[in-house]
Amino acid sequence: MKVSERIIRPGTITSIRQLTGGRIGYVYLLVNDKHEHLVVKWQPDAASITLAATYILQGQHIHSPSARKANPIDIVALRGAAIVLSKTNNDTQVLDFINNCDTSPTANHKTCRTVLLMTYVAGPSMSKAKTDNYQDFLAVIHNAEFQKDLGNILAIDEFLGNPDCFKAYGSLAGVKSFEPGTKAFCNNGNVIIKSSRSVAVIDNAMTDVSMKDFSWLMTRVAPYGVYEQNIASMAAAHLSYAQTEACFIYRELIKQPPNNATPDEESSSTGQTHASCALLPQWENERQFVRNVSCSAVETMRRLLEPNQHWVRTLVQQNILRKDVDKDNEIIAAFRYRKAVLRALRDGKTPESAYAEADSEFVARVKSAWANAKRSRQMRSPILGQRPSIPERTPAQPLKRDKGKEKVDD
Repeated sequence: MKVSERIIRPGTITSIRQLTGGRIGYVYLLVNDKHEHLVVKWQPDAASITLAATYILQGQHIHSPSARKANPIDIVALRGAAIVLSKTNNDTQVLDFINNCDTSPTANHKTCRTVLLMTYVAGPSMSKAKTDNYQDFLAVIHNAEFQKDLGNILAIDEFLGNPDCFKAYGSLAGVKSFEPGTKAFCNNGNVIIKSSRSVAVIDNAMTDVSMKDFSWLMTRVAPYGVYEQNIASMAAAHLSYAQTEACFIYRELIKQPPNNATPDEESSSTGQTHASCALLPQWENERQFVRNVSCSAVETMRRLLEPNQHWVRTLVQQNILRKDVDKDNEIIAAFRYRKAVLRALRDGKTPESAYAEADSEFVARVKSAWANAKRSRQMRSPILGQRPSIPERTPAQPLKRDKGKEKVDD
């Protein structure tokens, strides 16, 4: 029962358990008699947003679960194994899994038609580790290797446009008098602690949300993200932005869970403002965290933005994205626009200038696409792009003969 199998062979399933958290959808963990684990996920999003993110993350040596799209034969095999289990185990989770195999379930009024098969990443999530043992959790986030990995994850998520991990963000409610980076979003459930020095990220995605549609808002919020519109941050493009974002993330991470914090400790860890984070951190742990995370994020982003890497072409060649699929074209357009903004921010441009450059590049790209399409149509015709003229057909005329020269048989 492995993701690498062309047709999944579940064997004898011994347990089916539903996993919580993550993006919209249903996630189940299956275990068979050989102690092999498989994660099956129903989601409303296209499979390509997960597969593209996984390909890029693993290419940058970040631990993330391998994934592929399930085919109808996989679903039949898994359903059959689950039915066998249901004869001895009438748990509702097993029955729900069978029902999902029969129909496309609905989550938050969205139909989950896409089914993914993924490898299982063992270990506690950051949220669980923080709740179980707060001191051990602090030891992990103060580890230099963890901080560098976190910086890599920040940069790759911002490169992909994944808003569901870590970011500094603003809110639409305060857009008129906006202070960038006033809050930090930390989805600790999407980071699995494999060891004190190693982490893995799950629930990865490449966004299909075009920042161009919200450019009027992003010029006020950038380089940070927007919570309501699920727009990721872009702070890793420049060191000064990355340092501010890392500062906010650190102060969000070290907040004690409610069951461990005393009233004095809880009040002292909240209420941070943008002005205080912009200053150089005073504590050594915070300085080290901000330095390691921000430097790692900026270095990774610089590497991702190097020219001639042809990310879209590679994803198309790997059959992850298809240009004849409308949804994949939306992903490609959003990805290219984000790269243009990130490059401008990397070069020291202000957010307003970065979006202006991205808009002009977008218009130029559209014009070039139209010109290429027109040229392609012209090349199909033999002369100057004109359709070859076809002479009009005229009715056949009777043959006229000269009567004086007709040969008369004797």
